[in-house]
Amino acid sequence: MQQPDSLLALVAFFHREIDDTLLLHQEALLLADHALASEAFALVQAQLRAHIEVEDRLLLPLAPRVRERFAPGVYAAEHGKILDLLDGIARRLAALEIADRRAVIALLDHERVLKNVVEHHESREEQGLLPGLDACLAPPEHAALLAAMATGWLAVRGRLAPRLEAVRRRLASSISGPA
Repeated sequence: MQQPDSLLALVAFFHREIDDTLLLHQEALLLADHALASEAFALVQAQLRAHIEVEDRLLLPLAPRVRERFAPGVYAAEHGKILDLLDGIARRLAALEIADRRAVIALLDHERVLKNVVEHHESREEQGLLPGLDACLAPPEHAALLAAMATGWLAVRGRLAPRLEAVRRRLASSISGPA
């Protein structure tokens, strides 16, 4: 990944990666591979938790500088809701009988709630907070913030990369069948 020159580009890149990992988890559910679905969801949890931790530590303290529709507390509250939804889905997934197709559908429906909250949260950040911070931060502060956020997320990304690649390979092999 090349270092983006805006907070919007940096955060949007990681938003898309998290969204993609959630889709891998859901593909594994559709293939009735509980172990793979669980592994992929553990990666989603790790990505989202790291993402939220970096935003809470580095981004949200600067939110009051931006004049926008949403108070800074809205972002923190959404982070809490996302974490609660992750925990609830993890519990449902652990108890899931994968052969029960209706239970899988119910889990996918519940995951839609998570997706809705995440999509609304990402939209608020990408349309308000991030462009606002890109515009109002002085160049040295902006560059330092970009570097700190990228460093935090890239460390987690690097740590998770082998597991994520293994999930991708297993999914591809499940879809294409034995060689």
